[in-house]
Amino acid sequence: MSRVSVLIPTYRRQDNLMHCLDSLSKQSHQPDEILIIDGDDTNQLQIHLRDYLKGALNYKIIKAPKGLTRQRNAGIKEASGEIIIFIDDDVILDKDYIKEIISVFQRFPERIGGVSGSVEVRDISVNPVLRLLMHIYAKIFLLYREGNGKFQASGFATRLKDCCCKEAKPAEFLFGCNMAFRKEIFKEFQFDENLYRYMYMEDDDFAYRLSRKYQNYFTPAARVIHLGPSEKRDDFVRAHALIKNFFYLHKKNFPKTIKYELAFFWALTGWVFIEFTQALFFKKIDRIRGLFAGLKEECPLNKISKRR
Repeated sequence: MSRVSVLIPTYRRQDNLMHCLDSLSKQSHQPDEILIIDGDDTNQLQIHLRDYLKGALNYKIIKAPKGLTRQRNAGIKEASGEIIIFIDDDVILDKDYIKEIISVFQRFPERIGGVSGSVEVRDISVNPVLRLLMHIYAKIFLLYREGNGKFQASGFATRLKDCCCKEAKPAEFLFGCNMAFRKEIFKEFQFDENLYRYMYMEDDDFAYRLSRKYQNYFTPAARVIHLGPSEKRDDFVRAHALIKNFFYLHKKNFPKTIKYELAFFWALTGWVFIEFTQALFFKKIDRIRGLFAGLKEECPLNKISKRR
């Protein structure tokens, strides 16, 4: 049986982390080690876990510079498991999650890249009619949506639906909040620390690059609930980073052909329009500012004028 390491990057979200660790303690197959990669330069997390867990769960805290890609890379260096499972600090695992992830590695031992499980999002409730319209819109503009689990020419991925997938199935896309790999693949691949803010689309980047050489899988049997962040996020920072990283990953990963260039800018148009519309409706002015700041910095015409 392969040795399993669970890695959890976190930053000042002790309450979320406690729920996550509680679900880990109830796993039918216990991990061999739990590494919590803390991006905070204080000892608050260590004190919090010591007081509340009281030795109920074996774990190790690793300090790393703040940033999801940095923290994940730091955790990889410390992990001793043959299988490394990354989970976000705001997920709750089904009791058989680790067991089901391991079973996929056992069933498909040759050239397997990563494995990702099913994600239930609890903090979003959308009218079924609106959900259908959003799906149609996303399909037209080649945006992130349900589909065959592959990446589109635009750079946006599609994800497999649980209801259409009864067992582990090949895919390219992996959910960033829960994904597992054999440690040996990290001799060839790392999470990209050049991404702006060291996060946002880092999971798409890693899954895409890995899928070019290995076969990724999705399994509906390994289930998690993604609670989402409890703290308020900075709308400007998030929108700004997403735009910049979308441009960066397009340039980094995709061929410079008319097909891919057109797909990229077509998707960018649809994405910016829907983000702008939603931001206006919910009166999120900082989100609009972030979008246009990113576009201003990354717009090809703007870069040409600066070179002149």
